[in-house]
Amino acid sequence: MAEEGTVRVRVTIEPSWTIDGYDEVIEVPASELEGLSGSARAQKIIDLAEDFVNDVCSWGANEVGAEDDE
Repeated sequence: MAEEGTVRVRVTIEPSWTIDGYDEVIEVPASELEGLSGSARAQKIIDLAEDFVNDVCSWGANEVGAEDDE
């Protein structure tokens, strides 16, 4: 079985209310980006990073007891 390539994307969250940031590297399977044009590939990476940031921020809000805004 051939090993699948990955694209590594560094995501940094720097909230204004603290000096501590959150820095993480997410890995995107190269197969998810194959065949996409340059702008579509960039948008896919942006969308994945946004999903990651939203997940982290939602987790943080839940940890401090914030209620969901729906």
